[in-house]
Order: sequence, then C-alpha cells, then structure tokens
Amino acid sequence: MADWLRDFLSHDALYAAEWFSRAENDYIFREMLKEHGCGVIMRNIIYRAVRMGGGITAYKQHTPESIEANRRLCPLRIDCAPVNRTINLDK
Repeated sequence: MADWLRDFLSHDALYAAEWFSRAENDYIFREMLKEHGCGVIMRNIIYRAVRMGGGITAYKQHTPESIEANRRLCPLRIDCAPVNRTINLDK
C-alpha cells in the first residue's frame, strides 16, 4: 500500500509539472499501480476515476507560471527511460 501512495504522489507531481500529456501521465500511473501489485479491477477503477476527474480539477487550472514553478519542484530524470519505446494509450 505504501507503494501505491508513492504512485499517487508521483502521478500528481507529473500532472502538476505537465512533463507528459494528460493521457500519458494517466497511463504511467496505471502501469505503476500494476507494477506495485494493484489488482486489475481496482487498478482500472482508479484509472477511470483519474481519467474522468483529472481534466476537470487539475489540468484546467494550470497556467504557464504554475507549470514552470512545478517543473522546478519536480525535475524529471529521463536518462533511465527506455529508448525508442512507444506507449500504447489504448490499453
């Protein structure tokens, strides 16, 4: 369960900094939950809730200034990311 909390916080930080599109952030979040043992039913309930609520509550409130401030607070380390890997958002 502690891993899930880390997943939720990571997702929120990625949302705030807008390093990825909203759909990519949500996909990454779902994959983190899967990796940390969240069952398929619970994972998909959480994912659907995030997809429905995220655009209403999070993304619409962002400004260029808030994104820049959040990027300073949430630097993204991409040197360990897989190379040439595409993300299938249709899963």
